[in-house]
Amino acid sequence: MPRIPHVVAVVLLTGTLTAQTTLVAPSASFPTIQSAIAVAQNGDVVEVPPGTYVEALDLLGKAITLRSQAGPNATELRGPQRKLRAVGGESRAGTLVQGFRFTGLLGGNWSSIEVRNAGLTIRDCRFSSITVSLAALPSGMTAPAIDGLGADLLLEGCVFENCVAATAADSVATPLPAPGGDGGAIRILGGRLELRDCLLRGNHAGFGGNDFGGSFSFTGGTRGGRGGAIAATDADLLVKDCLFEDNHAGDGGGDFAPLPIIVAGQPGDGGAIHATATAAAPRLLEIVDSLFIANRAGSFGFGLGVSVGNGGVLAGSGGAIHAAGMTVRIEASFFFANEAQVGGAITQVEASSTTVTPTFQLLNSVLVDNVASGIGGGLFGRGLGDAEVQHCVFSGNGAGDGAAIRLDGGSPGGARVANSIFAASFGPDFGSLEGPNTSAVVFSFNLSDQVLPAGLGNLVGDPLFVSPSDLDFHLRPGSPAIDAGAALAGSPTGDWDDDPRPFGRAPDIGADEFRGLGLLAAGTVPDGAGGSADLIRVEGSAGGAARLVVLPVGSAPLWSIDAPPAATMPAHHLIWGRLGLPALDESYRIWFLGADMCFTPALVDPGNPLLFTFADSFDPLGSGLVSASPAPFAFRSPPIGLPVTITLQGLILDDQLRFGLTNAIAVEFR
Repeated sequence: MPRIPHVVAVVLLTGTLTAQTTLVAPSASFPTIQSAIAVAQNGDVVEVPPGTYVEALDLLGKAITLRSQAGPNATELRGPQRKLRAVGGESRAGTLVQGFRFTGLLGGNWSSIEVRNAGLTIRDCRFSSITVSLAALPSGMTAPAIDGLGADLLLEGCVFENCVAATAADSVATPLPAPGGDGGAIRILGGRLELRDCLLRGNHAGFGGNDFGGSFSFTGGTRGGRGGAIAATDADLLVKDCLFEDNHAGDGGGDFAPLPIIVAGQPGDGGAIHATATAAAPRLLEIVDSLFIANRAGSFGFGLGVSVGNGGVLAGSGGAIHAAGMTVRIEASFFFANEAQVGGAITQVEASSTTVTPTFQLLNSVLVDNVASGIGGGLFGRGLGDAEVQHCVFSGNGAGDGAAIRLDGGSPGGARVANSIFAASFGPDFGSLEGPNTSAVVFSFNLSDQVLPAGLGNLVGDPLFVSPSDLDFHLRPGSPAIDAGAALAGSPTGDWDDDPRPFGRAPDIGADEFRGLGLLAAGTVPDGAGGSADLIRVEGSAGGAARLVVLPVGSAPLWSIDAPPAATMPAHHLIWGRLGLPALDESYRIWFLGADMCFTPALVDPGNPLLFTFADSFDPLGSGLVSASPAPFAFRSPPIGLPVTITLQGLILDDQLRFGLTNAIAVEFR
């Protein structure tokens, strides 16, 4: 699975810049933080003791470090107005802000940090309760926690919780109120924004304003804000190792006019991220190793008149991500329980205001239990060029049309859905493909538990995930997805765990490349050719890359244990067994080998009914199920008359008195 972002465990990054001088403020020498910034030279550090400070700080274009002494839990910048601005040419490489908590007050007028045509690195900072009313702001201004224009921003180890962009004021007469603010936590217009190891939770783009009847308009209440956590326009946006949870794009404004021609306001799009390109230059949205959980695009405003909108119904686009006119690349990311009307997890469409044809890649990612009340439960795409979905898992998604994927408007450059798994969907996986270029959509080497569109290498069957209820979508031994994919152009060379692909004779279908029972199940006994020797066999086989041997119920198989390669005398061994397949997190460290077994040995957990000692040549009359002699050793068991899976792995001692960990093998009787 994708790695859990470090910030989830609240392990936030630390670091310093080499400095000429450290200035402590407030102090006897500097009564305010700003007074220290004023005299600081490039390369200096302004260090702030613990406390709560109400100051409007300006970095004055300097390449300095502004940091707290005790971190964000002890050092707070608070107030209704802007706390920090960088508008004088600061650079991302030279200017660092680290270790503060930014807290806004209700009714505040400004963003916490404003960056205009400058760069900034923000590290180990926390933002919360940045809540404002649009009525208190200058015309057209919104107030996310960070507001950038032509900015170059790097955010590392930062937390944004319960930040709210401006909410439109209500209107009782024309003109209608302004729309809700965009970017609950961060808004950037032009430039570049990069986030690493950040947590964005419970942020909200503003609500659209209500209309109480003064307007004879077909739009009624105004639209809600876009991008519950981030709104990026004509900017490159890169996200790595981040968690987006419970963010919400703004609901449309209500319409309280008694006129049947008035309609409810448009909802906001992009529950977590809204990214759009309006200029001719292409812009990039890249997301790697990140999680999107329970984000939601906005609802239509409710109309008390006879509304032609879906008043009160979930109706935004892109429950987690809405991208328009962007070059999008998403890899090794996880989307769970996001909601919208269109594109429950992801929406990628063309932008009417730019001539750039958007391209789209979704690789090694998992989309689970995302819901669209309309179309495209997992993914909705329209007017795309060179769209590609490869090595992904879609499970439990739902929509009225296209529980997993819906493509509209064709694909001018061709679209490919390949090497992916579709399972447990609420409705048909693929929606109607509309538009003049739908014949260019190619489905190949996919696995589904329902009917797939026609295509080369497509399979129907149960993918045999380890535990979907626990959100574990690794493959179990025997999965039809193993070695059933194809190495296609653009295929990722590793899986979502960064394991190399392919591991067997061909790539596996889905995000996981199956490597057997545990990461070190191949053993640690060298085979003389730079690999590990297979020592445990059943009917002469060690199960291949899958470490699985399948036999019919009633078989009486021959179990054998080989001596290590180049051994000149029999080798003692201690082999343990486990009923069933071990879980992937069940490994047990053999400390003196520095290696793991794929399950806990019975010697360590003797009361576990699933564990037993299979063979013990050190004590042939002891507790082993089989009375064993040193290897090479073979034993033919009585017939196994029940459907059961037995997993074996153990230790072996060679003639040089060196221990090694054997391979693991699972024997499934069915």
